[in-house]
Amino acid sequence: MIRQLFRPIFNIDLSNPWVDPILRVMTQNKAIPRIVVTLAFGLSLGMLGFLAPTGSEIETTSAEPEPVLTAAEVQEQFQRLTDVEKWVVLDSEASALEQLFVQSSKEELAGGAVQRLVAEKAGNWPAGYRRDFLKSLSAEAIESGAENRLPPSVTLAQAVLESGWGRSGLARRHNNLFGVKSGSLDDGVVLTTFEGGGDTREQQKARFRRYGDWSESLAHHNRLLGSDRRYETARSAWMDWRAFVDEMAPVYATDPAYVSNLSQIVRKYDLDTWDDLVARRVAYQRR
Repeated sequence: MIRQLFRPIFNIDLSNPWVDPILRVMTQNKAIPRIVVTLAFGLSLGMLGFLAPTGSEIETTSAEPEPVLTAAEVQEQFQRLTDVEKWVVLDSEASALEQLFVQSSKEELAGGAVQRLVAEKAGNWPAGYRRDFLKSLSAEAIESGAENRLPPSVTLAQAVLESGWGRSGLARRHNNLFGVKSGSLDDGVVLTTFEGGGDTREQQKARFRRYGDWSESLAHHNRLLGSDRRYETARSAWMDWRAFVDEMAPVYATDPAYVSNLSQIVRKYDLDTWDDLVARRVAYQRR
C-alpha cells in the first residue's frame, strides 16, 4: 500500500533500486503506523535520486550501474526518511490524521492533524456565521479537551449558547465567550445580564471577565472546569458528555433549561464527533 501511494504524491521512480530496501524496512517496522507515510522533504528525495526523470532526461541520461546497498546504508537512509520532524500525512485519510493526533508527542504534528480534521468536518455545518464560529474554535476545543480532560462537544456547545455564536456584546467587545464572571478586584466589566429561567428569570448587574481574544477565553474556561473542585463530580464523567452536562450544569448556570439547551446544540451540529478522539489521546498518553 505504501509503495503505491509514493508515486502520485512525490512522483517517485519506483524502479530506482534504492526504493525497495527502504520500503521493506519501513513496512517491517511496527513503530510506524501503516497509514501514515513518513518521508523526507523533496530535497532529500532529489538527493537520493528518487524523483522520476522527465521525458527529456530519459532520452539523454546514459545508463549507470545500479548501486549495491549495504545493510548500514539502508538503515541510514531509512532514518533520514522517517525523521519524525518531517512526516508527511495523507490528509485524505481521516484515520491517519486521528492516529497522528492520538499518538504524536509533537504538539505541532498533533495540532496540524486536528486542523485538517476540523477542515474536513466544517463542510457539514451550515454555511455562514455558524460554520465560521465552530471552525474557529474546534481545534482549540479538541486540544484543550485533551489537556484538561473535558469533552470538546460541551466546550463548543457552551460557547455557542453563552455567546450567541460569538455575536453577543460580551463576546465581540470583551472576548468573553462563556459568560465567565470576575471578582471585584479583577479587571472586569459590569454589564446587565439575566439570571435564572422561565418564571424566575430576572435582570441584574454582574461583573464579567475580559480577555485578549477568544483563544484566551476558551483556555481559561477549560482550565476552570478542569481544575475547580466544584466540577469534580462532573469531571469523573467527562468521557460521557451527557453525564458531564448533567453534573456540570447546576453548578455552572442558573437556567433550569441549560442541560436541554446544550444537549440540543451538541446533537444538532454533531459536536461529539471528536469526544472519543480526545479520550483516546488521553488514554494513550497515560500508558
